[in-house]
This record gives sequence, structure tokens and C-alpha cells, in this order.
Amino acid sequence: MSAARFSIDFGNAYTKVACRLSAESMSFPVANIDTSARDSIDRFFHPTTALVNRLAVDGGYRFGEEANRTAESATYQIRNNWKPHLFRTPQGTPTELPRGLRAMIQSAELQQLSRQYRLNPAEHSAWQHLLSGMLALLPESAAATQPESGPDDVIELAVAFFRDLRQRTLRNLQAIRVPANLDPSQFPTRICVPAFFDVDQSTLSPSITRLISEILTRAGWPLDPDEPILPEPLANVIGVITEGRNIIWKPYAHTNSVHLGRMFEHESLVRSYKKNRSDYCFLVCDAGSYTTDFAFVRFLTMESVDRRPEIRVQSTPLGVSQLDQECILPLSPEKAAWFQSIENTRREAVRSRIFVAGEAYASSEITEVGDVGDDADRPLVELGLARFSQKLTESLDQFCDSQQISRIDEVILTGGGNFIPTVRNAILSGLAKRFGSMYVVRVPPGTSTRSQRTVLTAEQVRLGTAIGGCSVYFDAAYR
Repeated sequence: MSAARFSIDFGNAYTKVACRLSAESMSFPVANIDTSARDSIDRFFHPTTALVNRLAVDGGYRFGEEANRTAESATYQIRNNWKPHLFRTPQGTPTELPRGLRAMIQSAELQQLSRQYRLNPAEHSAWQHLLSGMLALLPESAAATQPESGPDDVIELAVAFFRDLRQRTLRNLQAIRVPANLDPSQFPTRICVPAFFDVDQSTLSPSITRLISEILTRAGWPLDPDEPILPEPLANVIGVITEGRNIIWKPYAHTNSVHLGRMFEHESLVRSYKKNRSDYCFLVCDAGSYTTDFAFVRFLTMESVDRRPEIRVQSTPLGVSQLDQECILPLSPEKAAWFQSIENTRREAVRSRIFVAGEAYASSEITEVGDVGDDADRPLVELGLARFSQKLTESLDQFCDSQQISRIDEVILTGGGNFIPTVRNAILSGLAKRFGSMYVVRVPPGTSTRSQRTVLTAEQVRLGTAIGGCSVYFDAAYR
């Protein structure tokens, strides 16, 4: 089997892919050559957003920048944050077919009927448009009750997304020098998912494992035979502290194994191994677009057969996109309506300017009512940020209480939400009140550097999970 690996960090807003070409080569993020973001970290992001043609039989799914730069319309539906619906799909039970006129327009049965009567593509399209026009005749209340999709639709969307991601990844790898003896289409793949665990929090739920494996297999990704699905928090920690290093060695008469000291190059953790301290504990806060994941990762540093750490995780439905409700939509009706009408890429630019930089966002389309987040708006924005940050710190406290966490050695703050000063400072203040200050803190760029603080690179903050998922640390052959 190839020693190369792919790793997928499956995110709600963006998905990242990393690769390693051998057991001892650096893991690296695979750039998206289809993006216009050539010189920033954004070039490694693949939008998870789906653009759905409401009239197409098979959904007519489109992904990538096209989906992120398209606004909702009568023809196109924008599917944001569909990943949680995928994991809520009940497994092993029959699912009810989607109901209503829109579902019929998109159904395979309609396509079959067209074939039966030998309709050409133009006639079939006209038939769809005719049926679509009937939607306008329905009362608004009746139209609103028709579901856009059912569970089966989300699974098919996921298969289409991962198939498209695979095609882009293989094409993107052509831009780098891959040794001639390697075939990237055969690289085993791992995928990192957040907090879908069994009750004991130690293993991934079997139903989730089956579902993800089936989706990736249908999409054409060969799965890693040992660790096809990794808990995201653990991959995140490994990616941050190894920075993509993969090193193996053969100690004395033993077989090849990972060289933890050289891979980690992490003074505090390695010192714990050397001094035979019983454990070393990380607390990870990964603030994403739609959810924030907390993780407690405890490495048992005493000599043991299995180096796998203890993991405790919790996912809370608080993400950067929810700041829209707290900070932007309460502004003037004109500004709120404009914000809701724009495409995803512009929304992200607005959030970055207002929340991260603390500046107003100017748009020529709404000059008559002023810039979004200007001096008149700032009090409302600050109030919304404070409310959101308080909810986040309360969730973190609840996680620490429920898991009875009494000591931490290191804190790692990752995800786009931790670039926001108000959010980041609230988390750090809450941790200081609870645990004091005798622990290492790894923070995103732009944070003031104090004693015990280490500033992460933007790549570690945003790409650590994908890079960690490729690590030789997870290879069964080198344990």
C-alpha cells in the first residue's frame, strides 16, 4: 500500500485537503488552483457551499467559487451549512421521499417519464419550467411548507460534493511535482470530523462511520484501511504541534516507529515524556463559521503500548456566521437587506472588516445610509460581539464543568472565530479566571505576545486539522 495519504478537513463553510507523499515527507495543504485567491491562505479553502439548480432533475449541483459568488434566486438555491443535516440523517431506517411540487420537478421519476415519451432536452427543460411556474400559483403559506430536500437529498449532495472535491484535488496536484512512481488517484484517504462520538466519547459512532465511509467510497476516494475517520480535535492538535513533520526511526532492535521527539519538537510535551510525567493536557477551542468545538486532549506520557490520547469533545452551535444576527441584521433595514442579498464571499469580507479589523465596510450600493459598521453602528456591533462572546465562554465553562477538567498544560485557539479580538480575549479571560495563568497559550496572529504565549501561523490556525490528519502518527505500521 502507498505510504502517501490524503486528509480531508470537512468543514461547514470550507473544506481543506492536505497530502503527504511518503512516510517521511512533510504534510502540506493542497492549493485550490481554481480560486482567485492566489497569494493568501484562502487559496487552500474549498467552499463547502453548494449551488443547487431548483429545476434540474439531479439537483444540478455546482461547487467552488461559483457557488460562493452566486446569490440566491428563483433558479438557484444556495445550500450553506448542510453538513449538520447530513449527520442528523437517521441510519438504517427507511426515509420518506421529499414531498411537494418542487420535489416532483426534481424527481428521477419525471426524468424517466420524459425518456418514456422521448422528449428531447429542450422539451424536457420546457416541461420543467412549466411545472416550476405553477409554484407561483400556490399561496405563500402552502409553498413555504414544501421542504427543499429530504435526508436522501443531503446524502446525494454530499456524494456530489466529495466527487467534485476529488476531481479538483487531483487536478490541483498536477501543479506540483509528484514523483512519477506515485499515482495520487490511489492515495488512501482520511477524513476529520468534529464531535460525533459514542456516549463514552472514546470512539466515533458506528452509524456515522458507515455513512461517511459510504459517501467517500461512492465519490471515489480510497479509504485508509486503519484510520479512515479521525476525530477533528486530535488531528488539530497533531497538526499544530508537528507543523506537518513526519519522521520515523528504528530504535535499537525494534521495528520502525514514529520519532515523537523530532516530530513534535514541542518543548513542554517532549519534556513530559522525558521526565515520565503521567500526562500532558491540551484544551483546544476551534471557533468555526457555524459551530465551535471544544476538546480536552490528554496525552499519557508514561511508557505505554498505545500512545493514543484520551479525548473529550463538545460541539456548540455558535459560529462566526451567527454574529450576523447579533451585529449586522439589527442595523438599519437598508443595511440588513443589503447584507442578506449579497453572496457569501462578500459577506465574509464584511465580517472580516467589521469584526476582525474593527472598521466599517463601504459599499457603493448603500451610500445613502452610510457604511456598514460605521461610527453610528459601532455600539450595536460591540454589544452583539459582547453577547456572542459571553455565550461562547459560558459554553466553554459548561464543557469544563461537565468533563471535570481541573488542570491544563496548554491552550490552542484555532478557527476563524479566534481571529476576532473580542472573541479571543473573552475566551482567554475566562480561562485565566478558571485555571490561572500557568499554562502555555497558542494564539492566532495579531494577538499580543505575553509571557507563556506562542503565536501560531495562519496556516496552523486554519489548516492544522487537515495537515494533522495526514500525519504518520496515525499510521498503524509505525505504532
